[in-house]
Amino acid sequence: MMRFVFAASLLGIMSVLAGSETVRSDDLLEGKFSTSTPVYKVHKGATLIAGKGDNGLFTSNGSGEITFRELPNVQKAHNDYTIVLKEANNEIIVSLRVMNDVIDLGKEGKLIAPIHIGKQWFYYWDRSGDGTSDNSGILNGGADFVSFDHLNALFNHDARGKVRREGINNLYRYGTINGIQLALPTSGTGKKDESSPSHAYTVDRLGKYSDLCAVWSASGFAEPTGWIANRYATATPSGLGYSALNLANGEMSEMIHYNTPYVALEVL
Repeated sequence: MMRFVFAASLLGIMSVLAGSETVRSDDLLEGKFSTSTPVYKVHKGATLIAGKGDNGLFTSNGSGEITFRELPNVQKAHNDYTIVLKEANNEIIVSLRVMNDVIDLGKEGKLIAPIHIGKQWFYYWDRSGDGTSDNSGILNGGADFVSFDHLNALFNHDARGKVRREGINNLYRYGTINGIQLALPTSGTGKKDESSPSHAYTVDRLGKYSDLCAVWSASGFAEPTGWIANRYATATPSGLGYSALNLANGEMSEMIHYNTPYVALEVL
């Protein structure tokens, strides 16, 4: 049975109808799901409003747990749903995103083994298409690693779609593969450039990070389960051209355009 990753998040506070509002929260449920697995827990007295949003796809039990009537079919990266609840005189709108555990990128392989950091979802890029990080599939010469030249050809847009032909950087790192909107993560250290005198340094484990360093930190300063222990490309430049983070030991190193790191991609 296909496995999904569920992320339930409520939209920002705003007025939507007279006497109603949406509220904000973040709940994450991961793993193997059945129709009895709750995707949201309502406050006492809150009820589903018939005919609103996607409410027909959900049911609420006596404990106030919202569950799917049938497990959803996710064809691409994710499905988005809206659940509308009545609580006292308010309507509460819940935004539910269902992430696909394996995302098909066509001839570019698959995205597998997702990890959730805050509101971001990062996947290992299985370019060989075997469903693992073993470099044993039939695509792309049986290899998951990729050159920065190829990354530059794919991820050369900013968040608004403007193209930069000079190469990837912290702003120009977005692209689309097989209809899936993706981003190459920055190093996550907050630096605009990862150059260092020795062309490599070890990231401080006590820092506060985002993007790829946040993945490393959240995984116990190692590669996430299902990912290979190796160097991963980042969009952050360096003196030699590009930077990469080794998830096995936290080493940030500089790379040139034809080096071939592994890749994690953020699914948008």
